[in-house]
Amino acid sequence: GLIGSVWAVGAVGWVLWYGLSTSTPLRLRVPVATTGIALGATALYYWGASFVNVTHLRHPLILLAVFGQLWDAAQNLIGVTFLGYSPKLVVTNLVYQATGFAGSTFVLKLVVTVGIVWYLADAKEEMNHTWWWLMTFFIGAIGLPMGVRGSLRMLLGA
Repeated sequence: GLIGSVWAVGAVGWVLWYGLSTSTPLRLRVPVATTGIALGATALYYWGASFVNVTHLRHPLILLAVFGQLWDAAQNLIGVTFLGYSPKLVVTNLVYQATGFAGSTFVLKLVVTVGIVWYLADAKEEMNHTWWWLMTFFIGAIGLPMGVRGSLRMLLGA
């Protein structure tokens, strides 16, 4: 917790310092928009999970995993739709090409993430405690860094 928080504050501080020292115009709306979309979608997930009789769908680690994946999807959505970015990952690029819809990866990640966390939440009592934590953490660890990287990249206009 503490190390991650220090790293996050340091990274944001470095980005602001870099942007101000090189006179690079910062697109402050981008991280606000991507974070807002991810938070809003996670809040809808949290609300929807209250109607289902699966106890652990609202577990904090599950919510972090959902937020991380949706933040990554949101930065893809904003980058491709409004900033002219092209998807970096082969699968993401194939999904965009197949559907022709810039938000297709967001929808796909939402459906797949909900399916995976539903399985994990339902299996929490039967699974080995350590494996459950590792698998759930892994889901979040895949999405969070990608969301941070993409949002900071677009913030700097890179």
